[in-house]
Amino acid sequence: MADSESRERNGRKNIANILKVLDFEDTPESRKLDPWMIDILAAAQQKEIEQKKNKGKEIARPSETDNIHRDSLHDSPKDPTAQNIRAGRAANANLMRKIMEKMNGNNLKFVFEKKLKATDIDKSQNRLLIAKGVENEFLNKEEKMKLQDRPNEGTSKHKESIMVKILVFDQDCYYEGEIRVHEIKLSKWNGEKYVMNGKWGRLVEEYKLKEDMIVELWAFRVNLELHFALIKLKNKCKFESDE
Repeated sequence: MADSESRERNGRKNIANILKVLDFEDTPESRKLDPWMIDILAAAQQKEIEQKKNKGKEIARPSETDNIHRDSLHDSPKDPTAQNIRAGRAANANLMRKIMEKMNGNNLKFVFEKKLKATDIDKSQNRLLIAKGVENEFLNKEEKMKLQDRPNEGTSKHKESIMVKILVFDQDCYYEGEIRVHEIKLSKWNGEKYVMNGKWGRLVEEYKLKEDMIVELWAFRVNLELHFALIKLKNKCKFESDE
């Protein structure tokens, strides 16, 4: 009985406070509470107390910057070269965010860093190889389905592709005007290799991409549409991938 009376008093206090905020007149009639309302108010009050107790105990989730650094975690934190790579990647992430703000983009993903090989800039091959295994970082379910190899006539394979957008710029570039966006094919070869092709050769020529040049590839979305950004790094420091 004492428990019930205590809960009723607490419920009345809560209702009185709510009515006060809403500028209701606190009269004897307003303090008449049905038992079910008292139960609801008591449960809500208990939930609020528990939430306050648990506040600050939540497990911290990895930030976008943490995800960007994920490929560098195997490096020693005392390695100055590794530290420079992480710092440079964070700076490029900030640059990408500025560009995405102008394009109303979101869902930024770091794809890879690599040293361009002769085959990457060969006009006759006309493709940029994307390292195996990284496609899960930027492709959605529908895009993965479209890029699945499907049997063609005989024993040959039909290479599936999708059209994506790409922009190319220098690491120290900051866009003040219009951002140039190109359309390019993203294809899957031999059931495992993803490549950018189609007009890749034109980009190599237009942006003066050279053998041994270090580049980073980023992915993001604009209105759910897949976009890439290829950043030409100005310092030829240690690179993580030589695919």
